[in-house]
Amino acid sequence: MVHKSAPPNRDAGVMFPPALLRALTVMALIFGPQVLPSSVAGSAAVPSPLGAAPAQAQSVSDVAQSAPRGRITNTLSRPSAIVVLGWATDADAAGPARVLITVDGTRAKVRPAKRPHPLRPNAGFRITVDTTPGIHRVCARIINQGNGRDRSLGCRTVTTRVTAPGNAAGNPSGLGIITTPNGTVMPVEKVNGDGSFDAWTPCANLLRVTGTHRHRARVIVDAGHGGTRETGSVGSNGLVERDLNLVVSERVVQRLERMGISSQLTRTADYRLPLSVRGAIANALDGDLLISVHHNGGAVQRSDEPGTEVWHSTVQDESLRFARILWEEMYNSLKDLDVDWVATRFSGASKRLRTDGNDFFGIHRRTPDIPSVISEYVYLSNPAEAALMASDAMVEREVDAIVRAVVRWYWNTDTSGRVGATLTADASTNSGGSDNCVEPDLGY
Repeated sequence: MVHKSAPPNRDAGVMFPPALLRALTVMALIFGPQVLPSSVAGSAAVPSPLGAAPAQAQSVSDVAQSAPRGRITNTLSRPSAIVVLGWATDADAAGPARVLITVDGTRAKVRPAKRPHPLRPNAGFRITVDTTPGIHRVCARIINQGNGRDRSLGCRTVTTRVTAPGNAAGNPSGLGIITTPNGTVMPVEKVNGDGSFDAWTPCANLLRVTGTHRHRARVIVDAGHGGTRETGSVGSNGLVERDLNLVVSERVVQRLERMGISSQLTRTADYRLPLSVRGAIANALDGDLLISVHHNGGAVQRSDEPGTEVWHSTVQDESLRFARILWEEMYNSLKDLDVDWVATRFSGASKRLRTDGNDFFGIHRRTPDIPSVISEYVYLSNPAEAALMASDAMVEREVDAIVRAVVRWYWNTDTSGRVGATLTADASTNSGGSDNCVEPDLGY
């Protein structure tokens, strides 16, 4: 008897070889899911760096009853308002998902999630709700438009405050940045009607300028130190931290931009940039994340493993989560190398506090509404590690680690990575101020 095979299931979709499916997945990460064939886009689990990876493909009946999905990616504080950012989708909805924001348990605003969003086309939301100065509990919920229940996107505690007079470079206005003809970045304080801008110079002086205006960037990459007075650590081979920080930061921004994640440098050349202006740039761009790139100095204790440190802000839970992810990626990129390492007890995702309990590092204090970290990849003061970083391949290894960490932070909700120690001290690091600051050439 001849047995005929069962007819193909036309609802099952087209089967692709694993290698081709992996390649298509990478394309979707870089260029967005719209590049996928419809049979893959409708059935493959394509990860996105801006939310949890989607579940496996569902049947038509399952999709019709599926719960909404999304997340809050950030909250921003204004003197009398709170901005809630994130993405949301609802398979049951004929149009965009509708997001409800509540403040202190009171319904505040409902808006559709239809803004552009990296790798989540037209599913983002940016909702501003008016509040009074103080501490507020802000929650977001997707209003389900089909079967099932609404979906909570979680809550955040946000502090709104009246801007302190005289804190000139704090720039809470979120008006973006100006890039001058030679590439210097300046946070905008005021947009003028004649096409000019009042913006803060690198030495925190207010100046009327023209240039390329950028309203927003998701990832702010801060090349630590800069200028003749703030070189940072210097290796025995002559490798200077301020220069290495900038090289790494430039490559990270280039890589993230190619992936579709908008990114911005704070310092673009070798000049001094006070912490007040670095923070003002991040605030002006309403960044999702701030990474201050550094390379360490001072440790002498020999270690069997790398002494990588990532210092996180204490006012944003996402700072600790990203710090753990970044530390793990950096540590894993170094651990198999045969090097005479040095380390301290602060290896891991650590925090430094003042004796009053507030963050010690100025970059954290000046960006309280943006998850921020300071990375210390290796110790340039250790000759073996300085020699390591003289290799372009090692620079690329560090860049890879930072980019992988950013994608993991956007894509997943994992919290792996070593939690380090806490240092409490008020002693100044004698860097980051604007005393005797010399303005660089702005290119005009």
